[in-house]
Amino acid sequence: MMLWCGTVVSTPATAQASYPSRPIRIVTPLAAGAASDIALRILAEKLAARFRVPVLVQNQPGAAGVIAERAVTNAPADGYTILWAGNNTAIGVSLFKEPVDPRKELRPIVGVSEFAYLFVTSENSPFSTLRQWMTAVKEKPGTLTIGTSGPGTTNYLAALLMRSI
Repeated sequence: MMLWCGTVVSTPATAQASYPSRPIRIVTPLAAGAASDIALRILAEKLAARFRVPVLVQNQPGAAGVIAERAVTNAPADGYTILWAGNNTAIGVSLFKEPVDPRKELRPIVGVSEFAYLFVTSENSPFSTLRQWMTAVKEKPGTLTIGTSGPGTTNYLAALLMRSI
């Protein structure tokens, strides 16, 4: 996961209060309770203690992150509205008609964490390996399903790639 900030416009440094002087809002495209949302909330608590200002987490899921990205790019570019995002931020440029272009509209601040994707089934499943599941998919097309966090997300694209194998 990466923290991103809307593009900052250069302004004179005269008479500016030290940063941060008011609450910081971190917008995330993830649903509340997701693993990286939990990591973000832990980070927000640590940042609030360090900066001595509230750090608020705002979940805005949908459109593979574009809704949250737009919330950040439409906010004043003053560093008080920050995006918590991952690979989807870079992927949206090629998938959506009116995406946020992180190369032009966002500035990365820091890489924070990495999360692995897991392929899991019920413990009652007849499959104990990915190879077994893939074989069954080929032998019985349309009978097995896979769940992802939505179109345009990295795990959705991984599922499409698996389908093409």
